[in-house]
Amino acid sequence: MARNNYFNRGDEYSEWHRSIEDSSLGYIDLDCVEFHKSCGCVLFVAETCRWTGKNYKNTTLTRKIARKLEVPAYLIFYIPHNHTETPNFLRLENGCYYDPTMRFKIARIENFNYNSNYPLQDYSAREWVQHLQEARVLHKCNSNNI
Repeated sequence: MARNNYFNRGDEYSEWHRSIEDSSLGYIDLDCVEFHKSCGCVLFVAETCRWTGKNYKNTTLTRKIARKLEVPAYLIFYIPHNHTETPNFLRLENGCYYDPTMRFKIARIENFNYNSNYPLQDYSAREWVQHLQEARVLHKCNSNNI
């Protein structure tokens, strides 16, 4: 686990674990486990991080977990819109509502063996919601994938 938290304070357990002075102990918080609500199968795992303009994020264990689960892994850099008012949610054709102000830089990472210079693709909020919905629709249930 990183000893420093660069964006904000973590939860109490994370902060407590950071304070342990034993470098042989490791810990990560798995940021995202996207799953299919009907069958409970994991669709993908992801590391999320606020975009700061640097194309670096340690994803080693996220990639290992994805490989063991035999699911995709993503690095999701998010770029929030600095709005002071409540976002004006938009509705997709299928009735899904979402906040359109977020933008993303995303890489599929399970096959990489490095932590920087990822091939990032830009996504609007709408495009990422559509990708999530497509992952659900294309899912072929395998009851062993839990």
